[in-house]
Amino acid sequence: MIDILDKKAKEAANAFCNGNIITDRIISTINDLYMQEIKIKEKYEKDDNFEYSYHNPITSNLEFYISRIFYHISSEKNLGWKIYLRKQIKKCAPDIRIEKNNETILVLEIKARGGWLQAFFSKETFEKEKEKEKGKYNPEDVVKNQIAQLEKYHRSFNTKNIFMFLPTYASVHRKSYNYNYNQYKKYFNELTKFPEENLIVLSSDLNLDLKEKLEKDMDIKKTNEFENMLNKLLASTHK
Repeated sequence: MIDILDKKAKEAANAFCNGNIITDRIISTINDLYMQEIKIKEKYEKDDNFEYSYHNPITSNLEFYISRIFYHISSEKNLGWKIYLRKQIKKCAPDIRIEKNNETILVLEIKARGGWLQAFFSKETFEKEKEKEKGKYNPEDVVKNQIAQLEKYHRSFNTKNIFMFLPTYASVHRKSYNYNYNQYKKYFNELTKFPEENLIVLSSDLNLDLKEKLEKDMDIKKTNEFENMLNKLLASTHK
């Protein structure tokens, strides 16, 4: 699986270096990861005596895939980036951190799905959860912890290029909610004080669930936010 992901990452990096959009490739790869998990689940849950839910490799594989896209872009363009994947430094272990000449030029936190962070990504969820009796899950703590983490990266690495990656809002948005895509992005800015564009979302379709098989030629309403992040990083690298 790792070798396949690295091959796909290199293909995406080469496509980007040739001036192409790669968000659709990333969406397709994430969807493939979930489809592979479904096949494994179906293979081993053939009777009533064994069950399991999706497990962590989807997140770790996604982190690896994205980190290798950065690596191959740097290699292709001779940028001299050093990519750290889950490497601890200064009491921090960002999902992905990139250095140039021993200075951090980007930090990227990856959330494969936002379900467990709904209160952070969705104001409507936050308000609904606050109304419930507080138990182990406290929405205020969820929000504070995520903001504190981003601020810690900012302080520790002295860079404004602190990004968060969420493939889609499918695990966050509910059909009864009133927020649209732009309002979700604005809420991120209001909470964190980081620019809206520092939250990378691959599709503006609030209901696009990458755990479901994507139909060929369907409109996935892809954004260009991932490419914008890469171009911003390239621009800062060449200064």
